[in-house]
Amino acid sequence: MKKILFVTLLSIWPLLGQNTLTLTTTAPQCSASSAFCVKSGTLVTLDLAYAGASVDGLQWTTPLPSGVSTTAVAGSAATSSSAQKTLYCNPAFSSCLLAGLNTNPLAAGQMAVYTATLPTAAGSYTFSVTGTLGASATGTAVTVGAGSSIVIQVLSRYDLNGDGVVNIQDVQLAAAQADGSSSCTTANFLNDGCTVDDVVLVTLASLGVIPQ
Repeated sequence: MKKILFVTLLSIWPLLGQNTLTLTTTAPQCSASSAFCVKSGTLVTLDLAYAGASVDGLQWTTPLPSGVSTTAVAGSAATSSSAQKTLYCNPAFSSCLLAGLNTNPLAAGQMAVYTATLPTAAGSYTFSVTGTLGASATGTAVTVGAGSSIVIQVLSRYDLNGDGVVNIQDVQLAAAQADGSSSCTTANFLNDGCTVDDVVLVTLASLGVIPQ
Protein backbone atom coordinates (compact mmCIF):
# COMPACT_ATOMS: atom_id res chain seq x y z
CA MET A 1 0.00 0.00 0.00
CA LYS A 2 2.82 2.39 0.90
CA LYS A 3 4.58 1.57 -2.36
CA ILE A 4 1.44 2.32 -4.40
CA LEU A 5 0.95 5.62 -2.57
CA PHE A 6 4.60 6.55 -3.16
CA VAL A 7 4.37 5.80 -6.90
CA THR A 8 1.12 7.78 -7.15
CA LEU A 9 2.67 10.78 -5.45
CA LEU A 10 5.66 10.62 -7.78
CA SER A 11 3.36 10.62 -10.82
CA ILE A 12 1.48 13.74 -9.75
CA TRP A 13 4.33 15.55 -7.99
CA PRO A 14 5.29 17.63 -11.07
CA LEU A 15 1.73 19.09 -11.13
CA LEU A 16 1.42 19.83 -7.41
CA GLY A 17 1.37 23.55 -6.74
CA GLN A 18 1.38 24.41 -10.43
CA ASN A 19 -1.06 26.28 -12.61
CA THR A 20 -2.42 23.77 -15.11
CA LEU A 21 -4.80 23.56 -18.08
CA THR A 22 -6.20 20.07 -18.59
CA LEU A 23 -8.51 18.45 -21.13
CA THR A 24 -11.13 15.94 -20.01
CA THR A 25 -14.04 14.21 -21.72
CA THR A 26 -17.32 12.63 -20.74
CA ALA A 27 -16.91 9.91 -23.39
CA PRO A 28 -16.84 6.39 -21.91
CA GLN A 29 -13.46 4.78 -21.38
CA CYS A 30 -12.60 1.75 -23.50
CA SER A 31 -12.63 -1.49 -21.54
CA ALA A 32 -9.42 -2.72 -23.15
CA SER A 33 -7.30 0.46 -22.94
CA SER A 34 -6.96 3.89 -21.33
CA ALA A 35 -8.49 5.54 -24.42
CA PHE A 36 -12.08 6.74 -24.61
CA CYS A 37 -14.32 4.87 -27.06
CA VAL A 38 -17.12 6.37 -29.15
CA LYS A 39 -19.23 5.07 -32.00
CA SER A 40 -18.77 6.42 -35.51
CA GLY A 41 -20.61 9.70 -36.00
CA THR A 42 -20.65 10.60 -32.30
CA LEU A 43 -19.94 14.22 -31.34
CA VAL A 44 -17.36 14.32 -28.55
CA THR A 45 -17.36 16.95 -25.81
CA LEU A 46 -13.99 18.05 -24.41
CA ASP A 47 -13.76 20.25 -21.32
CA LEU A 48 -10.72 22.46 -20.71
CA ALA A 49 -10.28 23.16 -17.01
CA TYR A 50 -7.85 25.43 -15.19
CA ALA A 51 -6.40 24.71 -11.77
CA GLY A 52 -4.06 26.98 -9.85
CA ALA A 53 -3.68 30.56 -8.69
CA SER A 54 -6.04 33.20 -10.06
CA VAL A 55 -4.97 34.86 -13.32
CA ASP A 56 -6.41 37.66 -15.43
CA GLY A 57 -6.16 35.87 -18.79
CA LEU A 58 -5.19 32.55 -20.34
CA GLN A 59 -3.86 31.36 -23.70
CA TRP A 60 -3.41 27.87 -25.12
CA THR A 61 -3.31 25.75 -28.28
CA THR A 62 -5.16 22.50 -28.92
CA PRO A 63 -3.58 20.93 -32.02
CA LEU A 64 -6.24 19.16 -34.05
CA PRO A 65 -5.68 15.57 -35.24
CA SER A 66 -6.01 15.07 -38.98
CA GLY A 67 -9.64 14.97 -40.13
CA VAL A 68 -11.00 16.42 -36.88
CA SER A 69 -12.94 19.68 -36.62
CA THR A 70 -14.12 21.46 -33.49
CA THR A 71 -16.21 24.33 -32.23
CA ALA A 72 -15.52 26.01 -28.90
CA VAL A 73 -17.41 28.13 -26.39
CA ALA A 74 -16.28 29.73 -23.16
CA GLY A 75 -16.68 27.59 -20.06
CA SER A 76 -18.75 28.31 -16.98
CA ALA A 77 -15.85 29.61 -14.87
CA ALA A 78 -14.76 32.00 -17.63
CA THR A 79 -18.20 33.52 -18.14
CA SER A 80 -19.21 33.64 -14.48
CA SER A 81 -20.31 36.96 -13.02
CA SER A 82 -17.06 37.16 -11.09
CA ALA A 83 -14.88 36.69 -14.21
CA GLN A 84 -16.81 37.90 -17.30
CA LYS A 85 -14.15 36.84 -19.82
CA THR A 86 -14.52 36.35 -23.57
CA LEU A 87 -13.12 33.44 -25.57
CA TYR A 88 -11.18 34.35 -28.71
CA CYS A 89 -10.04 31.61 -31.11
CA ASN A 90 -8.51 31.48 -34.59
CA PRO A 91 -10.67 30.05 -37.42
CA ALA A 92 -9.38 26.51 -36.88
CA PHE A 93 -9.89 26.76 -33.10
CA SER A 94 -6.35 25.61 -32.50
CA SER A 95 -5.11 28.67 -30.58
CA CYS A 96 -7.42 30.37 -28.11
CA LEU A 97 -7.27 32.96 -25.37
CA LEU A 98 -9.52 34.20 -22.60
CA ALA A 99 -9.55 37.88 -21.74
CA GLY A 100 -12.00 40.60 -20.78
CA LEU A 101 -12.42 44.34 -20.48
CA ASN A 102 -11.80 44.07 -16.75
CA THR A 103 -9.25 42.92 -14.23
CA ASN A 104 -11.53 40.27 -12.74
CA PRO A 105 -9.60 37.15 -11.72
CA LEU A 106 -10.05 33.82 -13.43
CA ALA A 107 -10.43 31.23 -10.70
CA ALA A 108 -10.07 27.48 -11.11
CA GLY A 109 -12.78 25.80 -13.16
CA GLN A 110 -14.07 25.19 -16.68
CA MET A 111 -12.44 27.59 -19.17
CA ALA A 112 -13.71 26.24 -22.51
CA VAL A 113 -15.91 23.51 -23.96
CA TYR A 114 -15.01 21.94 -27.30
CA THR A 115 -17.36 19.91 -29.47
CA ALA A 116 -15.29 17.67 -31.72
CA THR A 117 -16.46 16.05 -34.95
CA LEU A 118 -14.33 12.98 -35.65
CA PRO A 119 -13.87 11.03 -38.90
CA THR A 120 -16.37 8.20 -39.35
CA ALA A 121 -13.64 5.62 -40.03
CA ALA A 122 -12.29 3.66 -37.08
CA GLY A 123 -9.13 5.12 -35.61
CA SER A 124 -7.49 6.84 -32.64
CA TYR A 125 -7.27 10.61 -32.23
CA THR A 126 -5.09 12.33 -29.64
CA PHE A 127 -6.03 15.67 -28.12
CA SER A 128 -3.58 17.74 -26.12
CA VAL A 129 -2.95 21.25 -24.80
CA THR A 130 0.22 23.14 -25.71
CA GLY A 131 1.44 26.74 -25.73
CA THR A 132 -0.12 27.42 -22.34
CA LEU A 133 0.33 30.87 -20.82
CA GLY A 134 -1.33 33.03 -18.21
CA ALA A 135 -1.39 36.77 -17.61
CA SER A 136 -1.59 38.66 -14.34
CA ALA A 137 -3.79 41.72 -13.74
CA THR A 138 -0.72 43.88 -14.49
CA GLY A 139 0.00 42.15 -17.81
CA THR A 140 2.96 40.07 -16.67
CA ALA A 141 3.40 36.46 -17.78
CA VAL A 142 2.23 33.65 -15.51
CA THR A 143 3.57 30.15 -16.05
CA VAL A 144 0.86 27.59 -16.83
CA GLY A 145 1.47 23.91 -17.41
CA ALA A 146 -0.55 21.37 -19.41
CA GLY A 147 -2.20 18.18 -18.26
CA SER A 148 -1.93 14.81 -19.96
CA SER A 149 -3.28 14.28 -23.48
CA ILE A 150 -6.37 12.15 -24.03
CA VAL A 151 -7.05 9.62 -26.79
CA ILE A 152 -10.47 9.24 -28.39
CA GLN A 153 -10.97 5.99 -30.30
CA VAL A 154 -13.67 5.78 -32.97
CA LEU A 155 -14.95 2.23 -32.83
CA SER A 156 -15.20 -0.02 -35.85
CA ARG A 157 -18.78 -0.75 -36.83
CA TYR A 158 -17.80 -4.41 -36.46
CA ASP A 159 -16.85 -3.88 -32.80
CA LEU A 160 -20.22 -5.04 -31.55
CA ASN A 161 -19.41 -5.04 -27.83
CA GLY A 162 -17.62 -1.68 -27.96
CA ASP A 163 -14.43 -2.79 -26.23
CA GLY A 164 -12.10 -1.20 -28.81
CA VAL A 165 -11.11 -4.38 -30.66
CA VAL A 166 -12.79 -6.68 -33.19
CA ASN A 167 -12.32 -10.31 -32.18
CA ILE A 168 -14.05 -13.64 -31.59
CA GLN A 169 -16.43 -12.06 -29.07
CA ASP A 170 -17.85 -9.82 -31.78
CA VAL A 171 -18.14 -12.78 -34.16
CA GLN A 172 -20.13 -14.64 -31.52
CA LEU A 173 -22.42 -11.66 -30.99
CA ALA A 174 -23.02 -11.41 -34.75
CA ALA A 175 -23.76 -15.14 -34.95
CA ALA A 176 -26.26 -14.87 -32.09
CA GLN A 177 -28.08 -12.07 -33.91
CA ALA A 178 -28.04 -14.03 -37.17
CA ASP A 179 -29.46 -17.24 -35.68
CA GLY A 180 -32.12 -15.41 -33.71
CA SER A 181 -30.67 -16.04 -30.25
CA SER A 182 -30.40 -12.27 -29.81
CA SER A 183 -32.26 -9.34 -31.31
CA CYS A 184 -30.93 -8.10 -34.64
CA THR A 185 -29.63 -4.70 -33.53
CA THR A 186 -25.94 -4.06 -34.24
CA ALA A 187 -25.02 -6.69 -36.86
CA ASN A 188 -27.34 -5.63 -39.68
CA PHE A 189 -24.57 -4.17 -41.84
CA LEU A 190 -26.27 -4.78 -45.19
CA ASN A 191 -29.69 -3.56 -44.00
CA ASP A 192 -31.33 -6.84 -44.93
CA GLY A 193 -31.58 -8.39 -41.50
CA CYS A 194 -28.85 -10.15 -39.54
CA THR A 195 -27.55 -13.05 -41.63
CA VAL A 196 -24.48 -15.19 -42.15
CA ASP A 197 -23.19 -12.45 -44.48
CA ASP A 198 -22.87 -10.13 -41.48
CA VAL A 199 -21.11 -12.83 -39.46
CA VAL A 200 -18.58 -13.25 -42.26
CA LEU A 201 -17.97 -9.48 -42.40
CA VAL A 202 -17.20 -9.39 -38.67
CA THR A 203 -14.95 -12.42 -39.05
CA LEU A 204 -13.03 -10.82 -41.91
CA ALA A 205 -12.61 -7.62 -39.90
CA SER A 206 -11.32 -9.56 -36.91
CA LEU A 207 -8.74 -11.26 -39.14
CA GLY A 208 -7.67 -7.98 -40.71
CA VAL A 209 -8.81 -9.05 -44.18
CA ILE A 210 -11.09 -6.01 -44.56
CA PRO A 211 -10.68 -2.57 -42.97
CA GLN A 212 -12.34 -2.16 -39.62
